[in-house]
This record gives sequence, structure tokens and C-alpha cells, in this order.
Amino acid sequence: MIKSEEISTIIGASLGIMGSLLIIILYIYFKEWKIFYRKLVLILSIYDFFLSLIFILPGSKYSFVCSIQFYLLSAFITTCQFWSASIAVLSYLKIANLFTDSKLNKIHLWLHLIMWIINFDLILFIFLLPKSEKSDTYWCTSTTNSWLITIYTFIIFYIVICLIFSILSIIKLNKSNKESSKGNYLQRIGEENQVFFQKRMTLLPIVGIIIFIPGLIRRLREIINPSASDILTLHILHSLLVSTQGFWDFLIFVILDPEMRKKMKSCCSKQKKEMAKTSSYKTIEKHVVNQIGEDFSDQENQKLI
Repeated sequence: MIKSEEISTIIGASLGIMGSLLIIILYIYFKEWKIFYRKLVLILSIYDFFLSLIFILPGSKYSFVCSIQFYLLSAFITTCQFWSASIAVLSYLKIANLFTDSKLNKIHLWLHLIMWIINFDLILFIFLLPKSEKSDTYWCTSTTNSWLITIYTFIIFYIVICLIFSILSIIKLNKSNKESSKGNYLQRIGEENQVFFQKRMTLLPIVGIIIFIPGLIRRLREIINPSASDILTLHILHSLLVSTQGFWDFLIFVILDPEMRKKMKSCCSKQKKEMAKTSSYKTIEKHVVNQIGEDFSDQENQKLI
């Protein structure tokens, strides 16, 4: 692997693992996270954790280029993108109240089950399949095959679907937010928090598209002109963006969430208060011990006199 690519991938994958683990820890710690959309974020973080792990373990040992592992990784990313597109569609159906919550939850469960089975098999193959020292010529020459063009046509179709349903969801949420502003103040606070969170869920497929675009451009450039000078730069950028998906999840759903920021600040302030209390108790204890010691020494001196 080229040095700059290796360094950028390892740094990006480390950030992705850190972000995914922080989201998983927060989900376990906060009981308020046990809701429908937060569960989706948890599942997404687990996906991104495995994705970053794939980049950091096999990626640091050998190059994915011209190997079956690279195409298995591409398949893994494509299935994750399909899952993201499904979130865009199902989120709109939930926001528009076109289906009942129970029915949508069942669809989500079946979707997760199918995606997990496919992706778990892909992860196993990536880690277990032997990697030869020399690049396989078949995987190098197959970039011009028609099936690759079909795959990228599907990806472009996915991008269009994500954009359409994400924009529709944001428009629908803005309308519902304006309607709820006329109602009760306390009820409106809860609705606005829910709307704000759902907006970030609709932005998720758009972030996935931004991450995936450099890889798509690189592949199209390889098909049209394999000797183009910008292919390596696009490859490094794509690897860096894909491996840091867990970090972007943490940024969108934790750092940019005002409710989560308040909770984290309150937790930090509570810990500071507890530390201040324990330190004050220790100082009082020391003072009492010193006072007792001084009184005891005075009594001993009086006895001697």
C-alpha cells in the first residue's frame, strides 16, 4: 500500500472506531436513547465500527487494489448504502404517516435481518479469504466489464432515491413543525425535539452520498481513462471518508444534538460537584485529624509537666 494512503486510512479508521464506540457507550448509558430512531443510529454505528475495523486490520497489511477483498469490501459498502437508501424511504413513510408504526417497525426488522446476514458473510470472507502476494490480473482487468457499469448505474439510482426522499422528508417536517407551533407550548417542545432528530436522520443518506461520490468518480475515471493522474487522490479521499463514517455519525447525532450536549454537560457538572464534595470531605477529614493530633499532643505535654 502507498504510504500516504496507508496513513490516511489508519487515521480515518481510528476516528471511525472511536466515534462508533462512543455512540454505543452513550446508547448503553442513557435510558432515553431506547427509542426507534436512536436504535437505527446504534445499528448504523455497529456497521461503521465493522467497516472501520476492516480498513484498519486488513488494510494495514496489504492493498485492496486488484484483489477479491477489494470487491467484497465494495459489496459491503454498497449494501450499507442500500440500507441507508431504505432509511430515507422508510423515514419519509413514517413522517408522512402513510403506514402504522408497527408495520414500519416490522419492515425495518426484516430489512436489518437481511442486511446483517449479507454483511456478516461479507465480513467473514474479507477476513478469512487468503490474500496472494501478487495482484490478481482478473480483478484488475475486470474494471471494464459491463457488470461494473450496471452496479454503478444502480448506485446512481440509489443517490437519486436518497436525495428525493430526504428532501421530501425535510419539507414534510418543516410543514409539521409550523403546524405544531400553533399548539400547546409544552407539547411543541417535545415535537420540535422529535422533528429536529428526524431531520438529522433524513440528512444521513445525504452524508452517505457525499462520502460515496469520490469513490464513484474514481471508478468512472478508471473505466474511461485508467491512466488519469487524479485517480490516486480520489482513491485516498474515498478511503478516508468511508473509514471515518463512525466519526460523522458521532458528529451528527451527538455533537450537533443540543439535547445530548445538555446531558453531557450535566453529567460533567455532576461529576465535578461530586469531585468537589469528595475533596472538601478529605480536607475536613484532614483538618479534624490534625486537630485531634494537636489536642492529643497538648494533653501529653500537660501530663509530662
